Order: sequence, then structure tokens, then C-alpha cells
Amino acid sequence: MIVLRKTETIIILVVWGFFIISGFANLSGKHQEAEQIIAPLLLMFTSFILFLLGLQRAASIGWYLIWAVSVWLIGFGIEVLGTATTFPFGMYYYGSGLGPKIFDVPIVMGCAWLKIILLGASILYFRTQLAWLGAGIASLFIVCYDLILEPAAEVLEYWYWMTPYPPIQNYIAWFSVSFILLLPVFYGRLFTAPFPRWCVHLFFAEQLYFLIVLSPYMFN
Repeated sequence: MIVLRKTETIIILVVWGFFIISGFANLSGKHQEAEQIIAPLLLMFTSFILFLLGLQRAASIGWYLIWAVSVWLIGFGIEVLGTATTFPFGMYYYGSGLGPKIFDVPIVMGCAWLKIILLGASILYFRTQLAWLGAGIASLFIVCYDLILEPAAEVLEYWYWMTPYPPIQNYIAWFSVSFILLLPVFYGRLFTAPFPRWCVHLFFAEQLYFLIVLSPYMFN
């Protein structure tokens, strides 16, 4: 148990160190091409690790696989719908920062939705017995994540808004989609054990990375 604790502490320090260093490396402006290669690979890697962690903790492997594939497909599908019709997020389009696209949407967006939903679940799971409350609070955490992500996304060339600011419907959509995808997790008690502590740290370390990237623009 002590060894596991020490290992997890090391992982937490690595997670924070990686995103802090990456943030300041971005500010230097010397590694932007490398970052456009690394970003989608890192997104796929972290989502795969989180998927495996969920698989280890699944009450039913079959139901977990159905849920995870559904999250990937719904997440990617709603991005295709969003860029094609402006519903439900608003008017936006994807840049080159997240790699190859299908239907004008980066392939990794399915992974991005699976990752953020699993991270949201990792924060609140086993902390409430009320499914709607757990899904609701976790969805609010995800919306707060997006509040920081949105301005950073344009700097990182992930996506661009065709309006001066992300519309309020974007955040309503993020909450609604997250709530729908999280509800089966809490209502169906999808997991039998909590996720490692470093998952929560990953959630917040990524937000610090976005804030570092945004820091030159905050006071202009």
C-alpha cells in the first residue's frame, strides 16, 4: 500500500510538471509544430489510459464497453453535427491543432469526450448516492473546464469561433451532453472502485496549462 501511495504521488508530480513545462514551452513559440503533433497523440494516450482504468473498475465489462463506445460515438457525432449546423454549440470550425479530420472534425474528438467524461466521473464518483446530483455536479466541473479551454483553444489552433465570444448555448450544450453521458455512470453504478487520485490532478493540471498558454493575453 505504501509503495502504491508513493507511486501515485510520483505520477501526480509528473502530471503537474509535464503540463507546467508544456505551458511555458508554448509561450516560447519555438515548439508549435511539435505541439500540433503531440497534442492529438497525448489526447489519445490519456483517453486510452483512462479507458483502461475504467475497464479495471467496471461492474460489468459488457455494459462498460457499450457505454464507452457510445460516449465516443456521441461525442464525435455531436461535433460533426455542431460544425455542420451550428447546433448545439454555435458557429465554430476546427483548426489544425488536433490532427487529421473526418467531416471537418478531428478524429480525436471522440477520445476527447471520453476522456473528459471519465475525468468528470472520477471527481464525484462514490461521493454521492444521488445519480442526478453526481452527474449534475460533475457536469458543472466539466463546464468550468470548458470556460478555461475555450479561449485557449484558439491560441492552440484547436478550433475557432465565428462570433466574438463563445455563445452561452455552448456552455448549456456542454452541460447537457455531459449530464446525459454521465447519468448512466452514476445511476447504473458503472464502477466498483474509485479512480486513482492522479486522475483528478490531471483534470486540474490541464486547466493550469490552458491558463499558462493564455497568460500573455489576459492583461492586453
